[in-house]
Amino acid sequence: MITKPIELPAIPNKNLMQHGAICNRTVLQDINTLVEAVPFTSVGRIQPFHINTTSSVTLLIDFHCHLTTNEVCGYLGGTWDFNSHNLMITNVFPMLNSRFDRDKSAECEYEIQKAMVEKNIQLVGWYHSHPRFSAQPTMRDCDKQLDYQIKLRGTSDATYTPCVGFIFSSYDDEEVENETKIMPFWVLPPPENRPNELGRPLLLNYSTQVDETLPYGIKEQMTACVNYYKQF
Repeated sequence: MITKPIELPAIPNKNLMQHGAICNRTVLQDINTLVEAVPFTSVGRIQPFHINTTSSVTLLIDFHCHLTTNEVCGYLGGTWDFNSHNLMITNVFPMLNSRFDRDKSAECEYEIQKAMVEKNIQLVGWYHSHPRFSAQPTMRDCDKQLDYQIKLRGTSDATYTPCVGFIFSSYDDEEVENETKIMPFWVLPPPENRPNELGRPLLLNYSTQVDETLPYGIKEQMTACVNYYKQF
């Protein structure tokens, strides 16, 4: 179940900061500041679950992100196996609305929820683009990701579902290589005795299964994306 609509963030402060430099939050901090995401091993931890996806999933997200130089977002659907601690991302649901038609947001959310029910899959994450800047998360992204993690963790092991965030950087002006940068991330909650501290963004490793053919449903979604953005 989608618990809260994704809000597209403002243009971030491109100065990349280490978490230790901004962990003690103040009202004067710019929440659009980029925060360096680091490996789990750098904080003495291991990634708590495996992530698997398909080439069609990443293709559709990348395609969505390349249709506009404005930020885009969407949801990730899939399955969670508690016994193997394996999260499988099988479906992408682009949010086809923008600042030009914000009134469509509720309708988009409803259609995505309905599609997940029909496919018998769960909400397992979200994605958004950083069109012309780094794929590192902002302070706002960290807050949003942690909010999703808390809402999806449920009340017991039986209801727990991990939630992952993906950031796609499609037109980063500072990148020499003409290649999309993809960053999946998770946020380590702050200590209980420091609840106002910024959650620490951590890099996620994931595996991609290459599809032999492009599923018809992906083609339909790509066409829907094109039809939506060509009006602007």
